[in-house]
Amino acid sequence: MLEIQARPNGEQVAEVWRRVEYKPQELQGIVHRSRARYRLVAGGEGSGKSILGAMELVARVLWGKLFWILGPDYRLCRPEFEYCLDALGKLGA
Repeated sequence: MLEIQARPNGEQVAEVWRRVEYKPQELQGIVHRSRARYRLVAGGEGSGKSILGAMELVARVLWGKLFWILGPDYRLCRPEFEYCLDALGKLGA
């Protein structure tokens, strides 16, 4: 069982990702482990940017109240939303 705190620690993030069956690729792991306040992720189509962003949100959803997925229009935000929706379903939300 996850103990709820102000923000998740590495073990808690790993447990959430295990439950949603997310295994980051090597380069995604570098971004996930970064302690930088702002992180810019650039890559081609299909490089894993959307799933990376979605899993960052999902890993913190138990420790927060309000999250935003932003983009110029809904079409461009939909992949991240769909990844989050799928993962939250696996968590029973």
